[in-house]
Amino acid sequence: AACAGFATCYLLLLVIDRQPGLLLVYLMVAAQGTGYAMATAYGSISADIFRGPRYGTIFATLIVAGNSGAAVGPWLLGLIHDATGSYRAGFLMTVGLCGLSVLCIWLAAPRRYRAGRAT
Repeated sequence: AACAGFATCYLLLLVIDRQPGLLLVYLMVAAQGTGYAMATAYGSISADIFRGPRYGTIFATLIVAGNSGAAVGPWLLGLIHDATGSYRAGFLMTVGLCGLSVLCIWLAAPRRYRAGRAT
């Protein structure tokens, strides 16, 4: 759901470029907010997939990688804009990366229910 919110946000930005309108801006902001609101599930998703004594190290690695992407992303998007004169390619790439994120989570997900320990 978080990736769908982010992908929708970037797709709406592509539409806003062609047909500016206040309603589209509100929809884009709502999609971005939905993405960030649902992103809180990433911790529980990784805890379910990578449970065990090394979970803290794995989660920290995921957070550093994610935050590194968040830091490099705007710079890379600016570089793409400077090279092409448009944000279109960068936004389409970002939509594709949202899809890749969903695919990676789906591939890593356990295929059977695993009962957890009560804490």
